[in-house]
Amino acid sequence: MSRAASQFGIQLAPLVALAVGVAVPFLLDSYTTFQLATALSYLPALLGLVVITGLGGQIALGNGAFFALGAYTTGVLIKSYGWNELATLPAAGLLAFVVGIVLGVPSLRLKGHFLAVLTLCLAVVAPQLFKHFESITGGVGGLGIFLADPPSWVRIDATQRNYLIALAIAALSFASTRAVIRGHIGRALRAVRDNEAIAASLGANVTHLKVAAFAYSAALAGLGGGVFAIVIGFIAPDNFTLGFAALLIIGLVLGGKDSEWGALNGCLLVVGIPLYAAKIDQTASGLVFALLVLTATFLAPAGVVGLTRRLAGYWGGTGDAAPNRSANAHLTGLHDAGAAAGHCHEGK
Repeated sequence: MSRAASQFGIQLAPLVALAVGVAVPFLLDSYTTFQLATALSYLPALLGLVVITGLGGQIALGNGAFFALGAYTTGVLIKSYGWNELATLPAAGLLAFVVGIVLGVPSLRLKGHFLAVLTLCLAVVAPQLFKHFESITGGVGGLGIFLADPPSWVRIDATQRNYLIALAIAALSFASTRAVIRGHIGRALRAVRDNEAIAASLGANVTHLKVAAFAYSAALAGLGGGVFAIVIGFIAPDNFTLGFAALLIIGLVLGGKDSEWGALNGCLLVVGIPLYAAKIDQTASGLVFALLVLTATFLAPAGVVGLTRRLAGYWGGTGDAAPNRSANAHLTGLHDAGAAAGHCHEGK
């Protein structure tokens, strides 16, 4: 296959995936559509992790907390204030973005396991906070979210409507993250990840890049949480425990941490594998799930996307040639890190 044809296929793939996604609710049963909508609600949060962890190299475990914040923002605005469900989603993303900035400035001065511990604390504390403010969040009893059925002239049911909302937000999140990954900001983040000192010496404002990545990741998680509240129709603190934060990380690892396609694969796997595990053994589905995840991790340590790239390399006769090009890519990223900083100073 020629390089031009390969590039055309890469550009066309998102449109093909979107077309398939639009057709899904009209081809599959209601239960499967609901499960896929749930998976798509996780996608923005996983895309956020791709940016902050895959590109930025920061071990952040707090996206579950921002996901919960977005879910409760949507839930409270719909139930207590009568907002339209679509109008609540920008509010959910914006609030998570603002909180992400507030927490990102001090937290991203930490590195490695220190940052991991701090963001892990966010995931632990968040459910307790939602339990405490019972008058707003419903406390332990949770919050029921009741939406009106779609108008009859639309000719779709509530499950299909919720799925299409999830698909629209997932597609927008996918497109924006794809632009970040392929743009100079993504290359600058890779440069900071690979050699922070050199990136800083070229003029990159490392703190600004990290805080921006953290806030962007938080905003996407908040959007995903808002979609989750719409799709599920009920939220409670127990939906967002430490186990949920771990589920997002598992999705990132299974799919591939440095690609938007990895996030898409990951969200489908973390919903699909438990369903498959329950079919194998209903009484030990958790154990089966863990074994399946471990097996997948050993077989594809770089995730589904990494395995696909490796197979494509061997199929094309290049083997592991891709890693050999990384040095040039890193130099380009270091240049872009400096360029990004230069644009910021010019803007001022």
